Amino acid sequence: MPGTAEPAEQTETAKPEISGQKEAGRDNLEEKEPGSSAERTADDLGPENKGFFEKMSEGGKNIMNKAYEGLYNIPGVNKAVAKMEIAYNQFWLDKNEEKLVELKSKMEKINLENGDLDRSKEEISALIERLQQQKMPGGESLQSKLKDISQKRMDSEKRGENIRSELGSNDAKIKLYAGKRDMAADKLIGHYDEKLETIGKEMDSLQYNKDKIDLSAAVAEAKHKEETGRLEKMEESKREVEEALKRTGMPEKEAKNYPAIKELEKALKEGREKIKAEKEEIEKKKIEIGQKVAKVEAKVNSYKAKRGEFVRVKERRPLEKARDKEPGKGETEKERSGGSEGTRTERGKDAGEQMKALLYISGWNKYLQKKYGETVSGELIDQDDFLRTTGLSEGNILEPEDFKDILGKYYKLRKIPADKFNQDIDGFLEKKIKTGK
Repeated sequence: MPGTAEPAEQTETAKPEISGQKEAGRDNLEEKEPGSSAERTADDLGPENKGFFEKMSEGGKNIMNKAYEGLYNIPGVNKAVAKMEIAYNQFWLDKNEEKLVELKSKMEKINLENGDLDRSKEEISALIERLQQQKMPGGESLQSKLKDISQKRMDSEKRGENIRSELGSNDAKIKLYAGKRDMAADKLIGHYDEKLETIGKEMDSLQYNKDKIDLSAAVAEAKHKEETGRLEKMEESKREVEEALKRTGMPEKEAKNYPAIKELEKALKEGREKIKAEKEEIEKKKIEIGQKVAKVEAKVNSYKAKRGEFVRVKERRPLEKARDKEPGKGETEKERSGGSEGTRTERGKDAGEQMKALLYISGWNKYLQKKYGETVSGELIDQDDFLRTTGLSEGNILEPEDFKDILGKYYKLRKIPADKFNQDIDGFLEKKIKTGK
């Protein structure tokens, strides 16, 4: 797990890296590994860390063995290991990205320093030449200053080379940790994909049963209406028979106990009890299937949420290693500053086409709102989410085609309707380039 120092290069002893490095496939996510706890611990640490583990004290080994033994006794052990691996690699990814920002800042300072030195060198060289042409003193002392500037420029260039080397190493580490983090996340994403596929089949079966119950309930309701009508007619017939018996002079009590009346009452009671029992049975089945569906839906939502966590982990892209262009060794100050008319024109053209990411986003939203009004709300871009998802900053400078490509992929990732994007992005960019509005 994260410590105070970053794991050393391969030539040094690395800190133990907790990793679910067994490549037996996703099925191993919940399987126990054979062998002793010490063997499991050593295996999971990876070859570069086995030496470290073997050199640990017995007390240290016992602590790690117990930790791993406990993990392997928990269902879904490799899920826990993979989560630790994600956290571990994200920790070092963040550290190296912080270092990247620091190195880029140093490189910018060196570039500015080099520019100042080059300008001073050109100015002094021009002064020396002028003094020599006018046969004035002071040229020799300026030559000494010129050598001093040249030495500073060489020292600055050397520092720049060292920082460029660090940037390359830092970039490699960022990619390494991002790759390891994404591999661990992919294992868990795959694990939950399998869970969702399995539970999806269960949900299909439950939905089929629910549809059958709903159909049965609809049919039963129709039959109950029909049966209720028949029972109402039977109730009316019973009253007519009872009244007829009374008109013959039969006492009311005797008429009510007459066999025909008793038979009708029995039929009425049985019919009503049957309807009641069927309704209760259908309602019971509806409740049971509803509870089962709700339980499975809760699992589905849980799996989707957990899977989404690891998808979002992968969406945290490493910072781009934007190298600042340094003045070329063979370039003159005039060429670097765009001294010629042709160079200024070319640079002015580029500057007109490039813009900050935030200006593109806000401009795109305004363009859609102006053209389509409120009907376009579903395709507007959330600036904060766009920047967070893409890893861009507000000040990142983008070419129009790059913005178009990034925005298209963002729409696809976020599943935002892209009809307006497909229809209008080229027109928007053309207008933006021409007017800057």
